[in-house]
Amino acid sequence: MRCILEYVWIDATGGMRSKIRVANMDGFNHESIVYDPEQWSWTFDGSSTGQATGTDSDVIIRPVAMYPNPFFRVPDTAYLVLCDTYDKDGTTPHSTNARARCAQTEAACVTDEPLFGIEQEYILFHRDKEVPYQWANPGDPGCGGQGPYYCSVGGDRCFGRKIADQHLQACLYAGIAICGTNAEVTASQWEFQIGPLPALQVADQLWMARYILLRITEEHACCATFHPKQMRCWNGSGGHTNFSTTAMRGSTDAIRGSTDAIRGSGSKTDAIDAIMDACSKLQANHAAHMAVYGEC
Repeated sequence: MRCILEYVWIDATGGMRSKIRVANMDGFNHESIVYDPEQWSWTFDGSSTGQATGTDSDVIIRPVAMYPNPFFRVPDTAYLVLCDTYDKDGTTPHSTNARARCAQTEAACVTDEPLFGIEQEYILFHRDKEVPYQWANPGDPGCGGQGPYYCSVGGDRCFGRKIADQHLQACLYAGIAICGTNAEVTASQWEFQIGPLPALQVADQLWMARYILLRITEEHACCATFHPKQMRCWNGSGGHTNFSTTAMRGSTDAIRGSTDAIRGSGSKTDAIDAIMDACSKLQANHAAHMAVYGEC
């Protein structure tokens, strides 16, 4: 059987890249792509993505997760394959490979069973990136300043619903744990939510959901930006994180769909104490956290 494998990775500036590999899968289980990433690894020209020099350009991409491809919709023969990047020795994570560090952190905290839910905001722009999508002009959406656009309804104030709905449907087809969407405070700004999931799963699915959105904008002659403050006089776009551990969730663990009615003996008070303890630890390291926050 010949399968369409759309390899996706993150470049040096946090953008997304992809290329398609048509592979003969006869005799292989599809899951082997992730379970045997060395066999299914590939390469790309890193000098064209800011991840290598022209004299030593090979960068290895290795599959870490795969999803049914909503752009081909051929069951069992078309997949999106999320990859992380490695130096040409095949074992050293590339300097742009933050997923490897995430995996180490997750492994060190496994007994806490952390779960994450991510709220990802973005703004749609016309292709020239000068005017937000369907605005009347660069400074005016056509319905005044901030106020009428959040969770809005109507053609004079809700811009891009067709794109947001198409994105939702594509993510559901791909098996991504998307749990909601809504129009946001800035006109042409939207949000989608992923999770709750463990760290690596929520990160992988967030990146793939971003990729799916960017692919969809190609069909509408527009683009999407995740920049936190694209327009200084309008609401910014965040990737808000909701986080909990077993201790924070208290005695019940319904959020994971556990078959056990009770997990541990923690009370509501214990859960609140665990949350306050985490907040104190975050406060004590605020400067270190902000140093790796990203663009602002």
